[in-house]
Amino acid sequence: MRATIEVARLLRRAQPRLFDFCLALRSKKRAAAELHLPEALERGSQRAFLHISGMFGDARGCLAVMAPLALHPHKRREVIAWDLSADPSELEHITPEEVRLRLFTRTEALPAGVQRLAIKNVHLNRAPVVISNTKTLDAQQAAHWGIDMQAVRQHFARLCALPDLSALWQAVYAPQEHDAPPDVDEALYAGFISDEDRRRLNRLLTLTPEEVALERCGFDDARLGELVFRWRARNWSHTLSDDEQARWKAHCAARILEGAGGTLGLQEYQERLDSIVEASDDDERTMEIADALSEWGERMGSRFSE
Repeated sequence: MRATIEVARLLRRAQPRLFDFCLALRSKKRAAAELHLPEALERGSQRAFLHISGMFGDARGCLAVMAPLALHPHKRREVIAWDLSADPSELEHITPEEVRLRLFTRTEALPAGVQRLAIKNVHLNRAPVVISNTKTLDAQQAAHWGIDMQAVRQHFARLCALPDLSALWQAVYAPQEHDAPPDVDEALYAGFISDEDRRRLNRLLTLTPEEVALERCGFDDARLGELVFRWRARNWSHTLSDDEQARWKAHCAARILEGAGGTLGLQEYQERLDSIVEASDDDERTMEIADALSEWGERMGSRFSE
């Protein structure tokens, strides 16, 4: 947070107009106006815009040229937008199930040959950096960040030609039932531990992390092997093998991105923040904390979706 404040102060001194522009976007109405909403969602009135977000990565300057597709069917302060570096034509015949697969599944868990959709939701109540004048990005800067503006224009024309997709988004964002069994971290009282397993656990406490990594306990209780693995991963990740590192990353991604094991997934986490901000009546301190938490969530999402 301190580093963020220092960067903001530096920006205010070096580029006061840019600072004031970004600061004004803390207003939901100002952010919506910058995107020309709701007019920009009507056929024949669509408009592309520039969006700056850490989700796009440093390699492309955290920058994308995007176009709005629709308002989120359940959250009116959230805009479903398409990254125009990709061709949107596939949206015309895609199914809700495929959208959910390619939108809510981490990259490494997608089937072979399947890519994530170029969709990012823009949260109007989180001070998004959005710029309606795409000419702000000149040809030299676009080339520097690897943005093919000719392809962007072609993709935008195809997006404008898409039929009404409102039914698709209603289906994609319909509430889903999750009946997964409880995670081992949440099932500590799902049966008592035997005396023999207790002795095995006590022995582990006498070993070094490196010795624990080599130990083959052979627990009778199926929960304990996974719990010991997570204990090692959380405290001594350097003792994990390559396969164990991949296993731990997959576990973290499932919990953070998808809410596996009954946890708060990234989408629901962001929705909770939205609710808090909506109820705060634009309280500056609440918005500052919510922005920081939202940035953390985006960083975690970016880290574990690769």
